[in-house]
This record gives sequence, structure tokens and C-alpha cells, in this order.
Amino acid sequence: MSELQKRLQAGAPNMAQANNLLAEAYAAIGRLESDNAGLKTGYEAYERVNAGLNQRIANLELCQTASLGVSGIIKSAASELGFDAAGEDSALDHLIGLARSASALRVENEALRKSLCDVMTEVDGNIRETVRDCVNGRDDVQDIYGYCDSIEAIVDAAMSKEQSHD
Repeated sequence: MSELQKRLQAGAPNMAQANNLLAEAYAAIGRLESDNAGLKTGYEAYERVNAGLNQRIANLELCQTASLGVSGIIKSAASELGFDAAGEDSALDHLIGLARSASALRVENEALRKSLCDVMTEVDGNIRETVRDCVNGRDDVQDIYGYCDSIEAIVDAAMSKEQSHD
């Protein structure tokens, strides 16, 4: 029992003391109301934090589900591309290796395409004219063997680049 409760039970000998006790009682009630409001505010803050944490948990669960889905896709894609293993890291490594190989093949393809264009330029620019001049019996026919040597050099260079990639 608090001191104020003891004094209230004992009663007040005069009106002035009764007024003082009453003022103290009102002050105590005010403090209790304030404390109660603080508790409500604290509980509301707890509820807000708890709701935020629950939302984060839900988001993480969604991420985990999505991750499992992506893992399944990686395994499936790697399996379709000839990889047979259970580990998703290995499947991912396999897909990355295939992507790098595809990139290297694109580079090699472009180099071979350029070499083929060089051969076509040589044929269109020189060999056709030389054959035409031969067919028409012209006297100043250019040496077709020199052009064939140029084409052979272009093809050899392209093929040696291709073999160095293997």
C-alpha cells in the first residue's frame, strides 16, 4: 500500500489537509493515465515493428520460392543442353561455360565471314575479269594463278585462326 493510500484511509483532520490529499490523488491519477498512455503508445510501436517484421518475413519467403524456381529452371536448361548432375552450382557453371563457348564461336564465325567476304571480293574483282578476258581472247589477260594464290592465302589464314581456337 502506498503512502497516499494510507493517508487517504486514515482520513483528514481538517479541510485543508483533505484538499491536499485530494490534489495528491488527482496528481497520482494523472501520472497513472500518462503511464497508461505511454504503455498504449509502446504497444502500438511494438505492433508496427512486428507488422514490419512479418512483412519482411513474407518477402523473404517469396524470394526463397522464386530462388527455388530459378534453380529448377537452371537445372532443367542444363539438363536439356546435355549436363547430367544434381548440383545447381554445377548446372549453372555448365550453362556459363556454354555461354562462353557460344561467344567464342560467334567471334570465330565473324572472322570466317570476313575471310569469306575477302575471297568473294577477290573473285568478283579479279578472277571474273580474267576468265572473261580469256574467253574473249584478249591479249593482255592477267595471271589467274596469282589471284588463286591470293584466295588460297586468305583461306589458309582463316583456317589457321580456326585451328588455333580448337
